[in-house]
Amino acid sequence: MIRLIAVGDIHLGRRPRRIPDQVAAVYPPHTLSPAEAWKRTVQLALLENVDAVLLAGDVVDREDDYFEAYGLLEQGVRELVEAGIPVLGVAGNHDVEVLPRLAGAISGFKLLGANGRWEAHQIHGRGARAGTLRVVGWSFPTPRYSESPLSIPSASTVFSRSRDTEPVIGLLHCDRDGGASTHAPVSSSELAAAGVDAWLLGHLHVPDLSGEARPSGYLGSLVGLDPTETGDHGPWLVEVTDLGVRATHLPNAPLRWENVTVSCNAPEQPLRDGGSVREWLERVLPVVLEQCISSLPEGHHPDAVGCRVRIEGRTSRRAELERLAESDNIRELWQERGGVVAFVDKVTVATEPDHRMEVLALGTDPVGLMAAKVLVLQRAAGDPERRRLLEEARTRLAAVRRRRAFRALSDAESLPGDEALAARLRESALRSIDLLLAQMPGSGSQADTESTVYELDS
Repeated sequence: MIRLIAVGDIHLGRRPRRIPDQVAAVYPPHTLSPAEAWKRTVQLALLENVDAVLLAGDVVDREDDYFEAYGLLEQGVRELVEAGIPVLGVAGNHDVEVLPRLAGAISGFKLLGANGRWEAHQIHGRGARAGTLRVVGWSFPTPRYSESPLSIPSASTVFSRSRDTEPVIGLLHCDRDGGASTHAPVSSSELAAAGVDAWLLGHLHVPDLSGEARPSGYLGSLVGLDPTETGDHGPWLVEVTDLGVRATHLPNAPLRWENVTVSCNAPEQPLRDGGSVREWLERVLPVVLEQCISSLPEGHHPDAVGCRVRIEGRTSRRAELERLAESDNIRELWQERGGVVAFVDKVTVATEPDHRMEVLALGTDPVGLMAAKVLVLQRAAGDPERRRLLEEARTRLAAVRRRRAFRALSDAESLPGDEALAARLRESALRSIDLLLAQMPGSGSQADTESTVYELDS
């Protein structure tokens, strides 16, 4: 058996954002950063007594982070090398220039595939573990690379020589199945045809390494770099035996992000028409934070958990919920238990009017017309009327983008796809319906006139 620790995108030099002041007072941002995640990974590799540590690119966030990254990376590599654990890595699109410089300055760090040429390196089992394997890797030669790395001549040479001798692990930073891309596009079929025993990929931050005996996939970011990178993050333990390769995720990130959905109609905590919306939120959100801590995976003890809360259900109080959700006071809510701090990062209101949409759509007023559009958006993807509605919306969005104020947007900022566009239109319509209903006689609430006009216009 040969045992490896495999690490995805670290992005040394980046700091976590959106950490509330109250949480930062307990855990300063640098203790929740990629730097801390790297330190934890080094200690894990030493504890597991692995035969090598592999880095799948984007080890450093930016060229400007050279000096900070040097100290952090050098210390970790030195600890590993002193314990007899070599460190190998490939450069990604973020660190195409800085990682080769660091590799040249840090003793014991081997950069694979410099100058865009595939390279193989042999790893030996340590101590009582016999056997060898080869790691083949390729590094970005430029920040933008539009060809498949597997199509260049050095690829066939390296893979054909390596397969004949011992197990082979592929280490690559790439854009898998993304079509035309400037980030080393490859297809799953190309990866499978290479015939290696495992592919350890960097670039996308969502881990999806899977497969029995011959796993292939993204290692993911070492720590969630923003609130969209939810769930488990950390290194992987890769074990190579005569039976194949087994990869086990070891989430140990100091900061974790979670999405939580709450219903305003839940029997145990309903939002009643006559009750206070503020008091309801003050009751519900601490319970959410407590659940975020209690539902952590066994063995994973982050220092902090950031929660994004989505409120769903039916209510006539959406306008009130949104005003409170957007207030700064929401981000002051946090809980601590067992050394883990959970905090509210954001609250999104996605409730529907306290009326059946089919009933509202019977009207001919603005509420009825918008409710009818919502019902169209809820139809199947191939429905002709739904398709016409989305095309009309896309045409209007394109016209907005052509305005002078938006000309600086790059081509990469493309218009959303059908499902994303339908979701945006539906949310906008529901918000407008709620605002209009709130202004009707007998609604029990009054919407601010200026904010109402703004919401309807947007």
